[in-house]
Amino acid sequence: MGRALQAKAKIAVPITAGLTPILAHITTNGISKEIYIQCSVPADKWNQAKERATGKDKLC
Repeated sequence: MGRALQAKAKIAVPITAGLTPILAHITTNGISKEIYIQCSVPADKWNQAKERATGKDKLC
């Protein structure tokens, strides 16, 4: 039985102080879940095309 795993990251709706929580979207065997990973990033530091934060600052 083969397993397929797909993972993506995105930012959610902005919260206080201009920070936006990072959300992980994971799909395994056609079942998808979205989880918050307890980290936030300023929206202007997020590169959606690369699905990652830019810069060298510690995020969480």
